[in-house]
This record gives sequence, structure tokens and C-alpha cells, in this order.
Amino acid sequence: ALGLNMRDQQLAAMRSGDIVLVTFNALATDYTIENLTTDIDGYARFPEWSPDGEWIAFDLGEWRDNGEANRSIYIMRADGSDKRKLINGVSPQWHPHQDIIYFTDWGNSRVIKAIDIQSGDVTNVVSVENCPFATESLLANFRLHPNELLAVFQLGHRTALWSKATNTCSLLDTTYNPVWMEDGTIV
Repeated sequence: ALGLNMRDQQLAAMRSGDIVLVTFNALATDYTIENLTTDIDGYARFPEWSPDGEWIAFDLGEWRDNGEANRSIYIMRADGSDKRKLINGVSPQWHPHQDIIYFTDWGNSRVIKAIDIQSGDVTNVVSVENCPFATESLLANFRLHPNELLAVFQLGHRTALWSKATNTCSLLDTTYNPVWMEDGTIV
């Protein structure tokens, strides 16, 4: 998974269990790679830039003492400093205009939640119960539409469209793990 911040010609990416920052020169003919997560134990993945380009959210897999895995949502500054664990979860996605991160609940992968980074408040956004056709247990990769009234997310190996107004879902005939373009179309 890649996170792109074109303003600063930077790319956040996963590499061998770490999040790396790739910075390109002005002509994109050369680049440097800086490892941002070697100072924390675990397997980091799914980097996602904040709308202002100052922060990167990611999830980190950690092994508990009893041998079970746990995944948590972290944020860090774009230079790798100020790492903070927010909550247990996977697949972080920033709200396009607010300090809110959407994520799949680690304890219940049938629910997408949102956490307000400033207050720490957590709310349920959508669950499988809102998708009567859902037989899969995994909801992931929640992407809010630019108008903030619709979202797409991965439902197992299918794609679902969620309506905020009716709090219902429908299946889409689109690609796996779709994203919204600025004009509101899905790719």
C-alpha cells in the first residue's frame, strides 16, 4: 500500500514490515528512502497521509505475550517522530477534511469505526448488519466520498457503497479496493 503526498514529492510505503518515506528530487530523477518505523516492534502497514500532509496513519501488528496477534492504529509526524497508538484496529483512512480516522475494528471486523484524534471519541460508522447481502465477515478500506455522504469499502472480496443518509449498503460492480477521484467517480 502506498500513501502519496505530492505537495512535498513524498511517498509513504510499506517495505519489509516498516513504513518508509521516499522523497523525490524536483525532477523525480533521484530519491532518498528513510525508514520511519524501525524504532517500534511489529509489522507496520497501510500508510495513509493526513489531509494536511503533516501526519501519517498506519496499522501495526504486534505479538502479545500469549502468542496472539494484535493490530493497532498509530499516527506519526511525516518525519517519523511523535508516534502515538490510538486504538486497536486495522486499515486506517483519514477523513478528507477533519482529524478523524476511519478503521476496521480489530475485535470485530464486521464494523467500521471512526476515532476523533483530538478527543479520542470513537463512533460506529457502518456494520455488516447495514448490509443485508453480506456474508463476509471483513469490512475494510473505508473511503469517504468527497461530498461526505457516501463511502465505499471492501466487503470480503467485493465492494460495497454505503449511504450516510439511509445508513444502508449496496453492492457495486467495480474493482477490488476502489477509491474516489476528486470528481466523485470510483476507480
